[in-house]
Amino acid sequence: GTLLSFCGDYESAICAFDSGQIYRSRNRGFKPGKNDSAYAESMEIRNAHPLLLESAKRTSIFMISEEHHVPKQRMFTYSLLKGLFSLGYRFLALEALNIDSISSFSKIGVTAKMGYYTNEPNMANLIRYAHKLGFTIVGYDCTNCRSIQERENYAASNLGAIIKKARNRKIVIHCGY
Repeated sequence: GTLLSFCGDYESAICAFDSGQIYRSRNRGFKPGKNDSAYAESMEIRNAHPLLLESAKRTSIFMISEEHHVPKQRMFTYSLLKGLFSLGYRFLALEALNIDSISSFSKIGVTAKMGYYTNEPNMANLIRYAHKLGFTIVGYDCTNCRSIQERENYAASNLGAIIKKARNRKIVIHCGY
């Protein structure tokens, strides 16, 4: 199938790639030919914001991922929040947050104890800005799981519960890969 993927610096370009081509290029040195969607000469560089916000009008769940080792990508999500809020999104679900500490957020603000990435300035600013806009911040990750499978199951279960609790309200989910 096709998925939307940000290329370059995540700041203004959007490209359509075949997901199989992404896998092959990362894992087997795949080099696209002229008939492949990942061929650079066939790509059109456009500002991603209008396209994403237009797409967000037609759904109640907006999911955006980052490469955790590239903190500036969080600023791309930051740059979309005001537009998403104006479209009715009210929840921001974040990976790598300690669920138990979220309830104290509105009283004490962002602290390093809130989650794995909250001591990173871009993540802290993302959380602060979302809260200032009026988003309800929710965590869904497992901070003490013993295996990747346990963590994935826990996160999926928590996201399901968040979606159910939100009912007809719109949710932004920010996660890794």
